[in-house]
Amino acid sequence: MDAQLELLERAAAVLNSGAVGVVAERSAAESTFLAFRQSKQPFEFCRYALQQSHNPYVQFMTASTICEALIREWSTLSHEQVDSLQTFLLTVIAQNPSLDTYVREKLLVACVIILKRCLLDKDICKHSWQSLLSKVQALLSGSCAEITVGCAVLRALVRECSLSASGDAGLTWSSHCCCKAIFQSQCLPQAFQLVCEVLRQYSRLDSLEGIQRDQLGVLAGFLEVAEFCLNWDFTTSRFQTPSLTVTSFRPGRDWTAVVVKSDILTVMFKLYTLCKGVDKLNILSLRCLCQMGSLSGPALTDFHDEVSYVKAYLELFMPVLHTILEQYCHKDDVCMACANIVFFLINAHGINLWNKIDDQLCQTFACLISTLACRAAQSARAMEDAGDVDSAQLFQEAFDKVLESWITWLTTYGNRAHEVMLQQSVAIFEAYLSWRLTGTSPSFQDSEEVDELDEDDRIRFEDQLCAMGSLSRAILPACLPVLCRLIEERLQRFQELYQQCSVQSAVNTEAAQQSLSGLYEDLHWLVLLSGHTLCYDCLSGEVPIVPKPIRDFTNAQHNQGTVDATRALMMSLGQSSSAVACPDGADAVVRLMVDVMHLADFQHAVHARSAGGQSAIAPSPQLSRSLFWYLRCWCATYVMFNADANAVSPSLSNSLSLQGEGKMCLQWLVDHMTSELPLWAADFDVLKDIVDMLSSLAECPIRFHLALETEAFWKLTVSCVRSDSWLRLAVSGTRTALLSALVTGCSNPPSAWSTGSGRPHYAKMFTQEQLAQIEERLSTFLRLVLSPLTERFVNLQIGSPSFSGSWQTAGVVGELCMLLDLLSGVFRGVKGATLSTIFELFCGLCLPGKPNGQVSGDEVRAIASGACFDNESNSMLALVNIYADRSDVLVYILQFFEAVSKSLLPLVSSNEAPAVFAVLLRVMQIYSKVTVGKLSRLSSAKEEEQLEDLLIFMKLFDNLISRDYWVEAEAEDNGTGPVEGVDVCLCGLNLILPLITSDLLQFPKMCEEFFRIVTFVCEFHSGKIAGLPDTLFKAVVQALELGLSLYGSEVMRMALDSLASMAEWLFMKGDRHVEEATRLKPVMQHFLEVVFNKVLVNQADGLSEIHSAAEALFTLLCCNQAAYQQLAMKLVSAQVNVSDKQRLMTAFAELTPDDLELSPQHANKMVFRRKLQGLLETVRDLLVS
Repeated sequence: MDAQLELLERAAAVLNSGAVGVVAERSAAESTFLAFRQSKQPFEFCRYALQQSHNPYVQFMTASTICEALIREWSTLSHEQVDSLQTFLLTVIAQNPSLDTYVREKLLVACVIILKRCLLDKDICKHSWQSLLSKVQALLSGSCAEITVGCAVLRALVRECSLSASGDAGLTWSSHCCCKAIFQSQCLPQAFQLVCEVLRQYSRLDSLEGIQRDQLGVLAGFLEVAEFCLNWDFTTSRFQTPSLTVTSFRPGRDWTAVVVKSDILTVMFKLYTLCKGVDKLNILSLRCLCQMGSLSGPALTDFHDEVSYVKAYLELFMPVLHTILEQYCHKDDVCMACANIVFFLINAHGINLWNKIDDQLCQTFACLISTLACRAAQSARAMEDAGDVDSAQLFQEAFDKVLESWITWLTTYGNRAHEVMLQQSVAIFEAYLSWRLTGTSPSFQDSEEVDELDEDDRIRFEDQLCAMGSLSRAILPACLPVLCRLIEERLQRFQELYQQCSVQSAVNTEAAQQSLSGLYEDLHWLVLLSGHTLCYDCLSGEVPIVPKPIRDFTNAQHNQGTVDATRALMMSLGQSSSAVACPDGADAVVRLMVDVMHLADFQHAVHARSAGGQSAIAPSPQLSRSLFWYLRCWCATYVMFNADANAVSPSLSNSLSLQGEGKMCLQWLVDHMTSELPLWAADFDVLKDIVDMLSSLAECPIRFHLALETEAFWKLTVSCVRSDSWLRLAVSGTRTALLSALVTGCSNPPSAWSTGSGRPHYAKMFTQEQLAQIEERLSTFLRLVLSPLTERFVNLQIGSPSFSGSWQTAGVVGELCMLLDLLSGVFRGVKGATLSTIFELFCGLCLPGKPNGQVSGDEVRAIASGACFDNESNSMLALVNIYADRSDVLVYILQFFEAVSKSLLPLVSSNEAPAVFAVLLRVMQIYSKVTVGKLSRLSSAKEEEQLEDLLIFMKLFDNLISRDYWVEAEAEDNGTGPVEGVDVCLCGLNLILPLITSDLLQFPKMCEEFFRIVTFVCEFHSGKIAGLPDTLFKAVVQALELGLSLYGSEVMRMALDSLASMAEWLFMKGDRHVEEATRLKPVMQHFLEVVFNKVLVNQADGLSEIHSAAEALFTLLCCNQAAYQQLAMKLVSAQVNVSDKQRLMTAFAELTPDDLELSPQHANKMVFRRKLQGLLETVRDLLVS
């Protein structure tokens, strides 16, 4: 042993030397340690090494070797050997306090592995835990160093037996879950009791003054263990996943005596008082108190216990919270901990409990909560002004927690103390405004340049704004006047500053710029808050409705004077906002809406003058985005709403509803949108918000119909289809979305004007003659969109000599890219009502020789064999060949065909589908032909361009396969089988696969999309895979084999699922498809060996996807039982020891017992997977080389 230890220490010296050294020496040293870690039964030598060596590296490698040997050879160890080794490890840790931390932690991991494996053994489970518990108790009654070791043992046990930080231990995930459940029920309460005993001793101290540093470290360690225990996830599912979020404390009944009926709550609050002066201890104790505040579940045996516990907690917590608010709330972590306590206290207990708490106690608690929210908001603002981003983020999260709790508290307790709750709600609302509004703060800086890469505020603070909207609706009488006043004041200051700068030309001064930026920031937040106050989250997919608090508020303030004043206010739209005074008694809700509309008008006036060179003041893109978001929500909720269904006051109904003046508001909205759209064409974000608003407008048939009655909307459409100069500034995606919205609006004819429950049947509002006129207007509008685009395409004269001479000129390229972008939008907007017209357009663009689009299945097969269309040189197909070397143009062409496959293909009939199939197939043929020859010449830049093309083809393949879900193909009249989307997809794969190089598959997105397509085809069309041409069949097989090893766990899972599906098809249907089965069987036999080796020999790779691997292995085994027996016997025969051979043979016999039916049924797969997991655990030492 001395010689071996000396060898290890020499090797450690070589590896730890600062010099690079001789490569051979370092390699030899690494080999020495590798051989040591893989040695069989190393425990005796490891004991000797830990006792004799003082080299930290040798100690660490020895501890690692023990861990690996325990996992590998567990089944060969006796109970006595295990217990003796555990005692030895604890002794080494206790007697060597100078051990390096990483060495001690590794030794503790070995102790935990022993315990976890013992817990799963029913014969020694209880004895093992009691033995370890007695050893820990002995350590806790010893010296400070021994207590530290005992604390470290408890921390390692609790951490490793939870699912949040579980090590390997040679167990599957379900075994980890089982181990956690056993530890939770039999060990955790006793471990927590040990921790509580130590904490009680510290709580008896008068102060921490004079306490030695190592004793403070002990206290911190036990508070950490207590926090681990209190954060324990008591879920008992065997298939749960680890949670990274804080969970509430929900122990079982066996914890009642430990927590509810004990003094531990008082102890924890006493410890917090003691630890005030030590930041680390302070925050640890607060976190423990947070979890104790979340206590719920079976540990509270009855309702009386729950009430008593919460009341006792509140009585102890409120003085602490009061002190924190006075002295410590400027600390971000303390504020966050208090916010968590409040959150758990309110959300862990229902309304029935709070009804049993004294009113005085609840009111005092409510005041403290609102004060905490206000302090968090104030501190967040102070940290933002100071530039401390991290602290500001923590204070913001604390505010969000308290705000969410307050909303819950308001709905739970608000009716019992209405006035108090409203006063505190107003205080929170005002604190939020003080936080978000710049006011006169000299430290405000324009954030549009600094944070231009951040998310927009309405997305980044979406949850916060939604909560503030709920709060605002609870205090409408107080918040609406404030919002109106603030918007009106800021708008007036905006107008004054604008006039001042226009007269004095002072816009470039620093003071003017700072004032302008502050105004924009304030107005931006006020618009966001107004939108969330007036509307629910109308962009979430739910049907927008007027919020009930808004309805109740408007009804409560209704009288005849309100109706008249509100009407007069609405009539002010279009007038100069500076000349408008709000009539007395006007509806406050409508007043807020009109204020925002006046703001939008003035922002547009500023923008128009700036764009025309008449003003140096530029509008704020951020404010414009917020305004268009607000208008989108407001329009969806209020404009042309059904007053009968929403039961609102006459003042609101007359102003906005179908039955009132909603048409005037819609006209204003359309005028504003159409005038702003060209001005913001160059700003992608703002333009996207405007187009999103247009899309929302197009989805509502009555709004779109009324929009068509405005002259501005028709002018905008003409400008779009002519591609006026402003549209050429827009980004590609927004142009596509714009045309898609226009075509979508035409897809709602009067026959579809019934929008379901709670909405009117719009058709009943019109006579038959009016409905016919509307139908004709929609048709005219659609022609207005499509005809100029068709004309422009014809004018390109593709295939003519003139085009051959000008196809590379900037003018032609620009016109073509613009046209393709708009046409893509047209096809993305196709719906049932416009299908026939747009299919006709498709035929005209891509099949000039077949204007009716009649293509048979035989013609598609001929195309697959290499044929082409007549007059193809005059169609869109010719562009693929012409612009093969212009990647900037080619991407537009491919996106057009992807849009066809995405939106048109799922809607066309079985008679029309072959035309689309044939065109898409020709696109793939042409692209493959012109690209294959360039593969060897591709530079890295060109490779990335081709990656973009291939990703479009992956989407196209996905769309082809998806059609088979929605439409069942019909057989041809001549009796031939139907052409399906998967047939075209496979044919396209045969063309595109040579372009997908191994380098391109290194891109994660490309790799994932490619294997997803392959997996889908293998899973649902395994028979077609077996019938592929040789080249494609071999390529798919090779791709699956590479997917098992090269591209990560997700791709490996997809490859395993593909193999399982193909093997199942071979087993179930192979006898009916002899030719395909003969071809597939040797491939499946090969993959049986590959998967067998991956699961049973190279376990480090296989265990991460054990479920998919087990299913694939079993299904392959069913198809190749004789080959499986040979592989198993080969592994058995490789064992040298006779007893090892016998163990392995027994394990394989238990893996496939006689009563297990070897057919790929779900129940059989589950049994095999369970037995495979058992085999991997019991004979792991024989399988790992």
